Amino acid sequence: MTKSLPAFALTLIMLGCQSDSKPTLVDSTEAKPREMTTEEAGALTAELIERRERDQAVRSLDFESMSDEERMAAFENFRSVDEDNTAWLKEVVDTWGWPPMSMIGREASIGAF
Repeated sequence: MTKSLPAFALTLIMLGCQSDSKPTLVDSTEAKPREMTTEEAGALTAELIERRERDQAVRSLDFESMSDEERMAAFENFRSVDEDNTAWLKEVVDTWGWPPMSMIGREASIGAF
């Protein structure tokens, strides 16, 4: 998975370079993210770390040693955790923008799957 990330990023960059319009990071018609308080940053840090641990736990299962029934249940749990994390992170970004490492720390920033 990590080996394909640079190729994916390069593809996105190339697609962005093909556009005639000027690239923007935030649509100027959208509401701007609000600033995060210290308390919110602390809660976000803890939540990111917890979600990263859950994410890595389902990704590190030994699917090959499972029965078909166990594997199907594990894949369903994997999908559920992934969908929940994605929806939650989208809400975080919509509210505050991308959480900066300076506010949440390195460990939590790595958790922003």
